Order: sequence, then structure tokens, then C-alpha cells
Amino acid sequence: MTLNKILLLLFTLIIFSVNVSAMPQTTSDYNDSNWINSSKTITLSCSDTNTDLNCLAISYKIDNGDYNTLFNDSNLTTFIISFTVSNDGNHSIDFNSTSTDGNIEEI
Repeated sequence: MTLNKILLLLFTLIIFSVNVSAMPQTTSDYNDSNWINSSKTITLSCSDTNTDLNCLAISYKIDNGDYNTLFNDSNLTTFIISFTVSNDGNHSIDFNSTSTDGNIEEI
């Protein structure tokens, strides 16, 4: 293996480990198998596993709707949002967060 290949491999491993360790984590209090028959407030909470970073924003969508993005204007370490679902039925809620360094959590 040439020195260039070794350096490229090391660089790739370093970049990969930095990006994986810095992903924000978002949790939800909603279970997709729950039937909603009245208005239900859904709460999403984002925190970053890297203590030097904060959550920049949380994006979410209900069923096949458009994504809504709310920004962490107060630069809080843990960013919590709530929204209401009022349509009768089972709903899918897709969400992810972005950290202040631009890492985006997978949906």
C-alpha cells in the first residue's frame, strides 16, 4: 500500500468518526401505532452527543405533508418543540435535526 493510499484511508476514517460522533439525536413522544381520535400534542426533543455543539433546527412532517422547520434561536443545548395533530387516524411523523456544525440526522 502506498503512502498516499494510507493517508487517504486515515483521512477518511478521521472524517467518518467526526461526523458519526457529532450527529444530533431527536426523540419523540409519539408512537406511530397510536390511533388519534382527538387533538394530540406531539413533542420532539433534540440534543447533540457532542458537548461542544447545539441543535440548530428540528424538521418534521406529518403523513405526506410538507416539512416544517423550527430553529433554535436561543442556542439551547437541548431544543424541544411541540405541535398538534388533530386529524382522526394513525399518522406517520418523520423528523430529524441539524446540529450547529451542519451535521444532519438521518430520518
